[in-house]
This record gives sequence, structure tokens and C-alpha cells, in this order.
Amino acid sequence: SRGILDYDLVRIRSPKYSLVGRALVTEGIQPGVIAIPHSYGRVWAGAQPHWVNGQEQTYDETVARGIAANPLVVPDPIALDVCLTDPVGGSAEYYSSRVKVEKA
Repeated sequence: SRGILDYDLVRIRSPKYSLVGRALVTEGIQPGVIAIPHSYGRVWAGAQPHWVNGQEQTYDETVARGIAANPLVVPDPIALDVCLTDPVGGSAEYYSSRVKVEKA
């Protein structure tokens, strides 16, 4: 567990980027694996006041408090503006990005 407890601030580093977020330690994830939910970490859509056709839309500021996994994925060395993809299924390689986690 690297001495990391629930709600500790942790830094997650990939070869190109790092970010800081809060930890939730659970036995439900295999040791050596991390999970970052995709539903938080947005800074615009749904996180700030915005209007569509003159009507204010609902928003929740808490969605901007999380982190997003996208910056941590390894970029494709040929097409630099996209991440590596699974050659069989074509999905983003979120499941194989190597990162280091440490207390922030």
C-alpha cells in the first residue's frame, strides 16, 4: 500500500505527465493496479455555469474536483495526437499504461 491511506493526496506519474488526486484504498482492485473513474475531472461540461439557447443549464461544481486519466496514457509514437490503442479491439490503452503512485 506504500503507506497510502484513504483520502491521502497521491501523485500519479506516467512517463510524460503527473497529476494529484485523493486515494481510496480497496481490496476490490488487484495489487499493482489503479483505477480512475471517467466521470470526474471535467473542468467545463457540467462543472460550470453554462447556457444553451439562452437557458442556464444545470451543473455540479464537484465534477471538476476529480482527476482524468487521459493525460496519463502513452501517446502513439507515430500519431502523436492520440494514445496507443489495442490492436485487436481498437480501444484506448488505459488498461496497460504504467504509472507510479506515491504520496503527494
